[in-house]
Amino acid sequence: MQKLLSIRPLNDNTSGFRFDLVGIKGLYRKRKIQRRWGVNQNGDTFVQIHFGKRSVYIEQFKPVRRLYDFALLQHVQSIAKSAESRINQIRGF
Repeated sequence: MQKLLSIRPLNDNTSGFRFDLVGIKGLYRKRKIQRRWGVNQNGDTFVQIHFGKRSVYIEQFKPVRRLYDFALLQHVQSIAKSAESRINQIRGF
């Protein structure tokens, strides 16, 4: 069963996060200096919506390059962690 909303931090140490909201993947970013306004649909992966220093990037319906499914990875990691703890219980650690 997949979660309705998954949020993970960005991996480039910027201010924002990645999200997966009911299968709609994207990211949110807050800039420190640069301001942008409007909507940009020219990219291969995202529709970009800019509100000054804040931007939301939503994955296109049929992107050329797909986003990595981090929500699935998070689910698999939680299963692996519980399996590891169960194995350690059986071994007596």
